[in-house]
Amino acid sequence: MNIYIIALFTFLATIFGGFVVFRYKSIFHSIIAFSAGIFLAVSFFDLIPESFNLINDFRITSIFIALGFILFYILQRFIILHACEEEDCHYQKHENIGILSAIGLIFHSFLDGLAIGFAFNINPKFALIVSIAVIAHKIGDGIGLVSMMLHHKNSKKRSWRFLIIDAVVPVLGILFANFIRLPEIYLGYMLAFFAGFFIYIGASDLLPEAHRENTSFIVMLATLAGFAFVFILNLFITV
Repeated sequence: MNIYIIALFTFLATIFGGFVVFRYKSIFHSIIAFSAGIFLAVSFFDLIPESFNLINDFRITSIFIALGFILFYILQRFIILHACEEEDCHYQKHENIGILSAIGLIFHSFLDGLAIGFAFNINPKFALIVSIAVIAHKIGDGIGLVSMMLHHKNSKKRSWRFLIIDAVVPVLGILFANFIRLPEIYLGYMLAFFAGFFIYIGASDLLPEAHRENTSFIVMLATLAGFAFVFILNLFITV
């Protein structure tokens, strides 16, 4: 698939996620759970095996996976506050907290775009699978950004502005990475790093958010559906 079409879908997915909060908030936990399943499955079935093939050293591959996980744990802890509740963080609702959260989301949205762009440097079919994971995640990002902005008393107009920025940034990441040509081993390092990132986002960010206010069986099925979707996709797409 053409990289510019993928870039367009990442933009539209983020906008759609924000729109869901404004109009159909009742279903967003299932969407986030589905996104989590996709992120985890892509890490285990695609990113980790492909990065190992490029690096050809399991220990180094594991180190970069761990680095990706740890870095985004630190960012989530100190920068990205979108999963934080008033009773947990001991602060009053304030619009600046929502803005800070949005900035954190925008930063890792750029990294989402880089993941797609670097995947295209390896193999377009492999990039398609990575792109599907990121596009699903962008829906969750749009949901999370708008929810947090509104939760902290930001206006709908300001929420829309930040949503649009969040939708544009991964497109810039895709285009930036697509014009950089790296040796295969460096691409392996990047993929291993993003595997750790994807595992963290899926297991420590999206899944807790999906179950935070909705522990229904449907949410669990949505997560498993995300796994199944990537598994079935791998059966029909040979990387």
